[in-house]
Amino acid sequence: MKWFKRIVVTIAVIIAFFIIAFWTLACWFEYHEKHYFQDRDRIERITGVALPKFKVTSYDEGDRGFTGDYNDFFFFEFKNPLPDELFDELDEKIKAGNTGWRKEGNKYSFSQTWGNGIPAPKGEDENDDRFFNITITRGDKRGIVKHGTW
Repeated sequence: MKWFKRIVVTIAVIIAFFIIAFWTLACWFEYHEKHYFQDRDRIERITGVALPKFKVTSYDEGDRGFTGDYNDFFFFEFKNPLPDELFDELDEKIKAGNTGWRKEGNKYSFSQTWGNGIPAPKGEDENDDRFFNITITRGDKRGIVKHGTW
């Protein structure tokens, strides 16, 4: 009967180990996805525009699909309003066309989708099936990023 108790305890320890391992992996994945587009270098690489440091002021999780798709957004704030030179650069990019940037009034936005046959921006994986959108406004310190997988 002692051997039976040892087997049960061993199985319980193995099950506990796998539960903890899967929980840790899930937490890491959630953290990674939440902060994926909060990296200024990544944003610059995707949009082609260098932005100054910013602080995320709020993060909202959007819908979640059963296949792992998600749609999140976060609000961010710069220390100072963005300089006019940045918006002049964006105006030039918009005039050049096919850069992903567009303008409506004082609002400038960039949008790109990739994966599932659509080419990914430099440094991103075409197998990720992601979308990214950033909106900034001339004269304002705040902006919004919408991102997710599809």
